[in-house]
Amino acid sequence: MIIHPVKQFPVPGNSIIKLSYPSLSFSELMMRATVDFTLLVGHLKSGGIWIDNGKNGNTDEMAAISLKILQALGKRFTGAVYVACPSCGRSQFDVIEKLKKVKTVTSHLKGLKIAVMGCVVNGIGEMSDADYGFVGAGQGKVNIYRAGKLVVKNIPEKEAVNELVSLIKKSNDWKA
Repeated sequence: MIIHPVKQFPVPGNSIIKLSYPSLSFSELMMRATVDFTLLVGHLKSGGIWIDNGKNGNTDEMAAISLKILQALGKRFTGAVYVACPSCGRSQFDVIEKLKKVKTVTSHLKGLKIAVMGCVVNGIGEMSDADYGFVGAGQGKVNIYRAGKLVVKNIPEKEAVNELVSLIKKSNDWKA
């Protein structure tokens, strides 16, 4: 890893931090850059990041990775943020499947934090700082929360994603 403070492209209050990974494969670069920028998070006050891997990747891919890292670090939001928790063996709620469905319709919503949890017992606490919560509530049922408060209880799973979208729209958080 080579660190370059980039002075040609100043950002108000800070500079863009450039990390170069000239000999890494694309997948290894993604992992290393994520870890390295996470460690540098204190230096990313209002600036940006620039990932350079020489000839191995294109500029669009590097920009996409940079934006995803900045979002994960809470520095710049280009889409919704998701919190998900696997459910315990007693739950009959497929968190991964539900998360995919929720992400499909909400990923464009810049800056919203949406939690998808499998457990009505522990999930509520783990999603307390999310804007919206989508929580398994028993066999084939979902509870939907807004700002930690229960809004819709025991809605059938087949209707739950549409109900979440409806709530986001009613709350004026939906941006097309």
